[in-house]
Amino acid sequence: MENSVYQNLAASFVSASDSAPHMSSTNGEQQSEVMEESYAFNTSDDEPLVQKLADNFNSSDDEPLVNMMDSITAKSDFNSSDEEPLILKQVMEIADNSSDPTFQPSESSPHDSESESIDSSFPAQNRQQRRKTKQQNDFLKVQAESLALARKREENITCHQARLDNILSANGLVRTEVYPDGNCFFEASAFHLEETSGRELRRCLCEHLEDNFGAYVPFMPPTDGEDENDVFMRFLSNVGELQQPGKWSNDAADLLPQALADWSERPVRIYQSDKAIIVSTPSTSFTNATTWQHAEPITLAYIVHEPTHYDACRRPDHSGTQHEVHIVSETDDFQPTHQSTPNKDQNQTHGGSAGEGPSFPTTQGDSLKTPIKDQSRDKINITPRKQGSFQTPPKKHLSRKKKANPEAWSRNVRKSLHLQGKEYVSQTGKTVPAKCVQQIDCSKCRYDCNFRVSEDHRQELFHAFYALDTYERQKDFVCANVRDRETITILGADNNPVPKKRQRCRTFFFIVDGQEQHVCKKFFLATLNLSETYVDHALKNSTNGTFAGKERRGRSRPHNKNSEEAIEGVRRHIESFPAVESHYTRKDTQRKYLEPGLTVKKMHDLYVQQCKEVGRQPVSTKSYRQVFNNDYNLAFHIPKKDQCSLCAAFTMKKIKELATEDDKKAFEEHQERKKRARIEKEKDKAEAKEDRRKHVVTLDLQAVLQAPCGLVSLLYYRRKLSVYNFTIYSLADGEANCYTWDESEGKRGACEIATCIYFYLRSLPNSVEEVIIFSDCCSGQNRNQYLAAALAHAVQNIGNIKTITHKYLESGHTQMECDSMHAAITFAKKSTPIYTPSGWDIILRMARRTRPYQVIPIKFTDFLNFKSLAAATLRNTKTDIAGQKVNWLKLKALRFEKNREEEVLYKTSFDQPYQTIKVAGGSKRGRAAPVHTIPYLYSQKLPISEAKKTDLLYLCSSGVIPEEHHSFYTSLIVSPAAMDRLPQPDINEQDNDSE
Repeated sequence: MENSVYQNLAASFVSASDSAPHMSSTNGEQQSEVMEESYAFNTSDDEPLVQKLADNFNSSDDEPLVNMMDSITAKSDFNSSDEEPLILKQVMEIADNSSDPTFQPSESSPHDSESESIDSSFPAQNRQQRRKTKQQNDFLKVQAESLALARKREENITCHQARLDNILSANGLVRTEVYPDGNCFFEASAFHLEETSGRELRRCLCEHLEDNFGAYVPFMPPTDGEDENDVFMRFLSNVGELQQPGKWSNDAADLLPQALADWSERPVRIYQSDKAIIVSTPSTSFTNATTWQHAEPITLAYIVHEPTHYDACRRPDHSGTQHEVHIVSETDDFQPTHQSTPNKDQNQTHGGSAGEGPSFPTTQGDSLKTPIKDQSRDKINITPRKQGSFQTPPKKHLSRKKKANPEAWSRNVRKSLHLQGKEYVSQTGKTVPAKCVQQIDCSKCRYDCNFRVSEDHRQELFHAFYALDTYERQKDFVCANVRDRETITILGADNNPVPKKRQRCRTFFFIVDGQEQHVCKKFFLATLNLSETYVDHALKNSTNGTFAGKERRGRSRPHNKNSEEAIEGVRRHIESFPAVESHYTRKDTQRKYLEPGLTVKKMHDLYVQQCKEVGRQPVSTKSYRQVFNNDYNLAFHIPKKDQCSLCAAFTMKKIKELATEDDKKAFEEHQERKKRARIEKEKDKAEAKEDRRKHVVTLDLQAVLQAPCGLVSLLYYRRKLSVYNFTIYSLADGEANCYTWDESEGKRGACEIATCIYFYLRSLPNSVEEVIIFSDCCSGQNRNQYLAAALAHAVQNIGNIKTITHKYLESGHTQMECDSMHAAITFAKKSTPIYTPSGWDIILRMARRTRPYQVIPIKFTDFLNFKSLAAATLRNTKTDIAGQKVNWLKLKALRFEKNREEEVLYKTSFDQPYQTIKVAGGSKRGRAAPVHTIPYLYSQKLPISEAKKTDLLYLCSSGVIPEEHHSFYTSLIVSPAAMDRLPQPDINEQDNDSE
């Protein structure tokens, strides 16, 4: 086949030479015509080959070469008929030797020597002929090299496919091809999932990754200069890109096999053409360890050679395309060698080494079986292969919950095309042609239809009818233009009615130029291209000239549609989960929140378990998710303080290419402040290790803990008591303290946090003279006047402490050493049941084996009210001594010194010097400073809501909480005014916790 290509190529050059006398070097149109003729091949078999060959010249490195080839074709001028056999001979010679890798087309040809013998009186023509011949040789050389490259690439792909088929055959599997359009992983996986398409699986896995990002982000290694927040943002960006059909993100795609195993609760086995197998088993956090071990694995076939590709594979007894298994010789590198064959009609054979390659394990389970080896190899026809380049345009808007688009459904598109009279493909696959005005001869008609309604008017009427957008309006048009009445009764000579041939009479007409023009029935039907049955149905269902019927096509209830009773059961189950409204953002949204530990998949698993207990058939996960998304405004709360809103907004703008220069500048300044704050912390940490008089700590409130908690599914349906853990970590020696209380003892506001810090400062050894505190920027807990009053009071009343400095990290990037305590506590908890808040104290002490955390339980009688102290001591907090306004939301450091009782130092950047605020607010005229006493914050325990206590008592009566702990829950105080709050607050909610 390759030789015929070159023969046609040579013939095209001959045809170009015939047309050369008609071509002018200055006429671009004629040149383009000759160039198009030179590529006109006459053999249909050769056209795909040449097209594929031309597609190989797509890289930037080949662009100059393509330009040279175009110039050769456009400028070629064969004036001598004697040169035609010479060119044809060169093409055939290269075609015969193109299979030989050592063959290189000659830089010179007999044509060159012939050109040199031309009379010296025509030196310009001689040079021109030599240049043209050189260009032709270069062109043929490129053709031969590109064909050899395509052949080699196809051989590699074919060998990888043959090896993969051998491996699958040895393991009792066959491969089923999947179209390489960027969706191959999802389409191949969907072969094993009933009633799940590849598109739906893509959406489900992306939602699973987003809902459970905490389980997958740690597996994305950070690059140079990235922190945890940067990795998290990169994870969200990759998952967002992966949500688009046809798209593929390498970073997020590496997590897909594990995500597929966790989501489907089935092991995933990927057989690779490099003789390796990847096995992903469901994580214990998503399924029971004994559930998936008996599940049928999802098996995939992966071709590792570029371009990489996934195919589905199944047992031979399953339906699907079964590929022929090629018995191949295994080598270490499996690289084919090329052999030149003198006979051009024979197919090339793939030579290979007969040496033994590394053997595969032969045990059952997750290991491979050794493929059968043979010295012979099947002969394979090789044709150049073009890599798929399909790419779906990016979506304008990405959202977590995909909404249905009925207008894009194939049946609705088909119905719309039918209404518009356009061509469409029926459900059976038959192409229905477009409708048009039918020709009709009404020359003998008594109404003179052709004279009354011209062809132009007929076209206008036709388009006006099919422009009506609904079935009912088109029927209305027919009813308005056809009058239907009973025929007149005629009496005979005997005064009896004469029998009638027709009982009803119909009059057809069109409105033309505002006038009613009567036409015959045939003319009416031919103009609108309608059937008589269509008109009969419209008139039979009309009332007062208006169509009163409805379209019944597609109205029948699907046999597999969920019953209303089943949907109502799903609603009752969703409503059984306690939902909490966003207490401080109700003016912005009516959305309610479920606890962070839940997902739609977990809720559906609990629903299936409940249905099995009562003997009811459950609905699918898809149906459950649709009810959850469409009927309820619920979400799983994720605290905003774990994400940087500025980085997230800039990332989304960058993805959508909407980022401005101001956005980039603000983002760069934000990143610089983040780095500067971390440098400041590392500097103070190093100094604290050298000087024991300097004490540096990080502190933060852990995500809310709950009591009771365990693996009992009933706990998901009931409200639980919130437990707070405030952690303080010393950077110099690694000592850590935990201050714990529950919501019946206190809130989580500024006074509670200030009390814990005040107790900690009083517990420091006498050798400490300077204390530096690093925290996040939460205004409700850390960056406020109440905590500032507590620190100012501490530095004046604790004898050994001379200076206290409170430094704030950059908002959104507040990862600190105390966060390691939170992770250790979560790991220590695992599956341990906890029945009362005091049970967390044991978990906290067990979290670190060496130097266990010091746990200090706090009661309501311990919390101090620093609000009154702030009102008495911090009378001026708005302006400094230079008259500058103080913005507390931009503070980076607050400094309190023992010898400056009436002053507080501050700065809004770590690189600027401290500014002074005179907090006393005026002169005392020599009077001694009054001694302030700090009152207690609470006089009794805090009440909880009635609904929460009801749920807690239900857990006691149902046996989830052991009897020895019942007295604690029965003693809890209840108040109708008490409200449930989100277990993990947002920043704006923490701001109000101090109120």
